[in-house]
Amino acid sequence: MKKYLFGLLAAITLGLTACEDVPEPYMINTTPSEIGGGETGNDSILLSETFASSLGDFTSVSTVGEYDWIVSYSCAQITSYNSSDKTNNPADSWLISKALNFSNVESAHINFEYILRYANSSEVNTNYLCLISKDYNGDPAAATWTTLDFKPQVGTDWNTWYESGDIAVPADYCGASSVVIALRYIATTKSATWEVRNFVCARGEAQASQTTTAEATGDGTRTNPYNAVAANQVIASGDIPADAVYVKGIVSSINKIDTSYGNATFYISDDGSTSNQFYIYRAYALGNKKFTSEDELNVGDEVVVYGKLVNYNGTYEMTQGGYIVEQNGVSSDSGSTETKTDADAAGTGTSDDPYNVAGAVQQYNTNGDTEGQYVVGYIVGYVEGKTLSSGATFNADNVETKTNLLLADDASCTDYTKCLTVQLTTGNNIRADLNLGDNPGNLGKKVKLLGTITKYFGAPGLKSPTAYEFQ
Repeated sequence: MKKYLFGLLAAITLGLTACEDVPEPYMINTTPSEIGGGETGNDSILLSETFASSLGDFTSVSTVGEYDWIVSYSCAQITSYNSSDKTNNPADSWLISKALNFSNVESAHINFEYILRYANSSEVNTNYLCLISKDYNGDPAAATWTTLDFKPQVGTDWNTWYESGDIAVPADYCGASSVVIALRYIATTKSATWEVRNFVCARGEAQASQTTTAEATGDGTRTNPYNAVAANQVIASGDIPADAVYVKGIVSSINKIDTSYGNATFYISDDGSTSNQFYIYRAYALGNKKFTSEDELNVGDEVVVYGKLVNYNGTYEMTQGGYIVEQNGVSSDSGSTETKTDADAAGTGTSDDPYNVAGAVQQYNTNGDTEGQYVVGYIVGYVEGKTLSSGATFNADNVETKTNLLLADDASCTDYTKCLTVQLTTGNNIRADLNLGDNPGNLGKKVKLLGTITKYFGAPGLKSPTAYEFQ
C-alpha cells in the first residue's frame, strides 16, 4: 500500500497539455477551474474541498499500482494511463477524507462536480465509486465500506463538468463519531481519467435531482436528425456510419469562429446547457458557405448540422467539413434557403412598393446582401442578448435593449421565425426614435425603413437603416 506524497514532481509528471481537437488519449484536463478555495463559514457544511490548490482534508492511498490522486489545474485528478508507452495499467486508488464527527448529525448528503473520460460503459458503475466508512483506520482493505448512490456519466470533452447530484448519507452513519468518505478509482482493462472539484458534505436530506436523463433520439436523416445524445452514443458504439448524417441541437458554447478559414468549432446540446453536449469541429456556415463574421453563429441558436461522425483520439465529434443546413428556422437544403412565413412575399424594395417581411426574406434568400432596400412591417418586439431564438421578446415592458427591433407582417406575431430583425444604429435619429426602451408606444406600429437586407442574428434581417417613416 502506497501513501500519497504530494509534491511538485508528480504534478509535473501527470499535468499534461492539450491542443485544440488533438487530445492525447487519457490526458488530464488543462482548463483551470474558476472556483476558488476557502471556508464557507456555514455551520451546515461538514466538509468542503474545492481541490483548487491541494488535496486539503483528503489523502490519496493506492492499493494496486502506484497511481495517486493529484491536484493540477484546480481539481483532483487520477489516471493510470501511461502516456509515454500508451498503456492501460491496473490501479486501485482511493481519495479518502479526514474523519468526520457525525455524532450530532441527523441527516447528511454529499455532492461534487466531476469529469470522467475514456471509461468502458460496462465499468462505469463499478470502477468509479463514492463510498463511506465508520471503521477506517488507514487501510482501505481492512475497513467496512458502504457504496453510495453515485451514477457517473462518461464525458466527451474537457469543458463539461457534471453534477453528482445530492448523494444521501445512510441513516446508520448519522450519529457515528468517526466517518470517512472516499472516492475509489479502479482500472482493470481501461485506464480512464477522473477529475473532481467542489466536494461538499452537508447536513440535511438529499434533494432529488431536478434534471432529467437525456434520451437518444433520431436516426440521422434530414427529417429525423440525431440529437446530441444519440450522436455520442452512435460513436461510442463503434458502429459509426460511413456516410454523413444530420445532428440537431442548440448551440451551448462556441470555441472559435475562424473567419480566415470560414469555419466554426462549437458544441450543441438538446437544451442549450453544457450537459450532454456534442462537439462540432470546424463546420461551415448555413448552406455550406464560409463564415464571414463572428456574429453569424451565437450561443442559443438552434441548428441542424450535416457531416461525418468520428472518434478522434477519444473525442466524439462531427469532423471537419460539415456544415449547417438549418439555423433558427432558416434552412438551406441543396443550396436553397427557406424560412417560415405565413404571409406571401410582396414588394419590390422601392419607397413606393417596399418589401413586406416575407418579401425581404425572399430577397435575401434569392440574392443575398442587398443595399438600399425599403421594408415595411409592424414593430412586434426586440431581441434581448445575442441569440434570436432565446432572446426574442414580444412586448415593451422594462426594455433595456435599444439596439434592435423585430418586424413582422402581422402586428400580433409572437414567432421569431416569422420576423425580420432590424438593427438600430447610431449616427442618425433612428435608434432614438424607434427603440422600444424609450418609445414603448411604438409596439404595434407599422413602419417603413430604408437599409441593407443582410444576415442579422443568424437570419435574414435589415442592417444600417438610414431612413424611416411610420405608416
